[in-house]
Amino acid sequence: MKIRLAETVFDLHIEDKKFLKKCLDRYGGFLSEDAADIHINVLLNEFDSLPGEPEVKVNKILSIKRSDFSFYIRNKKGVLNIRPSVYSLDSFLRVFTSCIFMEKQIILLHACAAFKNGKCFLFPGISGTGKSTISRILQKSNFDILSDELVFVKIINNNVEVFSSPFWGEMKGKGKYLKAKLSKIYFLKKSPLFKREPCSKSQSVSLLLKTVMNFVEQKKRKASLLDLIAKLCFSSKSEFLFFNKRDNSFAKLL
Repeated sequence: MKIRLAETVFDLHIEDKKFLKKCLDRYGGFLSEDAADIHINVLLNEFDSLPGEPEVKVNKILSIKRSDFSFYIRNKKGVLNIRPSVYSLDSFLRVFTSCIFMEKQIILLHACAAFKNGKCFLFPGISGTGKSTISRILQKSNFDILSDELVFVKIINNNVEVFSSPFWGEMKGKGKYLKAKLSKIYFLKKSPLFKREPCSKSQSVSLLLKTVMNFVEQKKRKASLLDLIAKLCFSSKSEFLFFNKRDNSFAKLL
């Protein structure tokens, strides 16, 4: 099974037909026929513990361990031992992509993103800020939703692109492969009245740092993330968006 996430094609070699069928259904919108960039041999194993926090080690070999999977990779060839669960595979892919995409200037953000008429809007936020709510509202206004929970963002100089992901939240979507040039960033605030307010660059940096996924605790890594977030903020316009789920009139103004 080959899937494309952001600009990378992963070849996940799964021999177990039952699990493969579940994965094909789960990642159907991201299947690819292109040559693989990374090859991963997926081996199914039973794990006794419940999922916890992942442990990531970055040396000559990148290794990732969690209570429901273990993984190592060298020279773009890896081996993944995992519980036969698409939820565990989802979790692994989130951690793995957030680790390796930094070298491509791509970060994984807790954010929803919506696309319509050539414009893409990014709504970053931690849990409870309204990402799924705003996604449902915009979907009813014929926006394409890239995800209501996690999206990939590529920052090269002043050009910012947003990529869809199969990682969804409350909407429980599966998604499809989409990418679009970023038009604007909105930081969500729930309010009885719709309005927009300016957001400073320093506020944007602070808020975005809370939403970026990072599992590598290295000073160099954190410095690189801060640099990418700063580039994202200074190359994109951002505002606070006050909204409520009973009024979707703001969708016409985006």
